[in-house]
Amino acid sequence: MKLIISIFFIFTSVVNATEVKKFNITTERGDVIEAQLHTPKNIQGKIPALLIAPGKGYHMDLPLVKKLAQEAAENNIISLIFNWHSFTSNGTSSEDLAKEVQDMAAALKYIKSLANVDTDKIMLAGKSLGSVVAYKIFKSHQDLFSLYLLTPLCTWHWDDQGNQVYPFPIGEIRYPKLNDELRPIHITLGNKDTLCMPEMLYDFLKMSNGNISTTVLGGDHGMNLRKWHDPTYKDRNEANLKAAVHTTSHWMNLHLTK
Repeated sequence: MKLIISIFFIFTSVVNATEVKKFNITTERGDVIEAQLHTPKNIQGKIPALLIAPGKGYHMDLPLVKKLAQEAAENNIISLIFNWHSFTSNGTSSEDLAKEVQDMAAALKYIKSLANVDTDKIMLAGKSLGSVVAYKIFKSHQDLFSLYLLTPLCTWHWDDQGNQVYPFPIGEIRYPKLNDELRPIHITLGNKDTLCMPEMLYDFLKMSNGNISTTVLGGDHGMNLRKWHDPTYKDRNEANLKAAVHTTSHWMNLHLTK
């Protein structure tokens, strides 16, 4: 796979002893994706890395993605977040997610090229649609260390004609043979997430190998307790999102220190 990396440093900032760099990565098909690299300051030796895929419309600057990258860097993990080319170009996702897989594969190749990355400890995470793409990459790269599914897609409400129907499970469709996986996996979702109802997720995971952990917090598919624009719930929504980030980071650190 040919990878062309176009780096345009827009700024470098320092947050809680971490650095943030914005740049572009050009995929093998010639499309450009926007990216941010969050790194600890004064890295010594090789350290773990985390690549986080955004949701379909949940871009890299929204809190669940960006704050997880920030917290990972604070925990001495190099983290890379990016936007799908379809998001940057105001396009639509490819039907089979082939272009999204190429986008994430380009980001993965970039992070593997970094001198300070421990290539035995590269972790993937994905939000919603990004969790589906991250799982595809995870399955095709057996050298990857662990996987974190943020508000995954395990419930569907529409038939092939777009008509709303009674909710039905799609976990095995979106994440085929997930239960056969032996590497560490953690799933974070809200108890009111209509796109992955907890009861359907638990039923899907009942035959797993014991390596998949799950955290159910309050909240919807965006981890908000109420609509994100409801000012009366602003502080509580932010606290819930923070809890989702902390929980994911906690399991990440547990996996790394086993």
